Amino acid sequence: MISWLRGELLKSWQQGTYNVALLNCGGIGYEVYLNRRDWEDLPKTREILELYIHMLVREKQWTLYGFIEFDDRDIFREIININGIGPQLALALQTELRGPRLIEAIINGDLVTLTKAHGIGRRTAERLSTELRSRFVNLYHTNEVYLKQEGSIQGVLNDSDLVHDIQNTLKTLGYNKLEIQRAINKLKSKSSLVENSDFDVWLREALHWLSQRIN
Repeated sequence: MISWLRGELLKSWQQGTYNVALLNCGGIGYEVYLNRRDWEDLPKTREILELYIHMLVREKQWTLYGFIEFDDRDIFREIININGIGPQLALALQTELRGPRLIEAIINGDLVTLTKAHGIGRRTAERLSTELRSRFVNLYHTNEVYLKQEGSIQGVLNDSDLVHDIQNTLKTLGYNKLEIQRAINKLKSKSSLVENSDFDVWLREALHWLSQRIN
């Protein structure tokens, strides 16, 4: 079972509704399917890329689905476990909604938000919410009261937007995807930053960590 890949990005392309990346890992080329959001954030060709992988095995075909964030892979797995919802619909949902927003929409039964994703109709959205709500409440330690409190899913949303801004800034400064990903993961593990949503503080910490790694 392949669960993670690290390698050189040889090529990326779109084929119909599919977003594809080809990774060279130890001389072997792996073709990986991504949601469009992650695909658009891929590094330049020949740069190193890390992806968390879900491997779907069918009778005559093995298909790899890749995710930049570990949690996104877990959300994908939960979605495709629902009868009648395949990988393409799951990727469409994750293209339209970032992880925290998708979790919030499913828990709250927000059909308007869920049906914004390509191919997701009202009945499918209702089934998503019905079958995954309690599962996501347990997985992400949330409930209806918690969602309304400070530090709720909305707080996670703000953090997600902050992280995205940091990623874009570091990318503009010339850091590659792998360096940025490692810096963000390091910052997320620092207890002093858990309650701090100040962009300048996060950026300063990221640059400090990156300078230590490079020098």
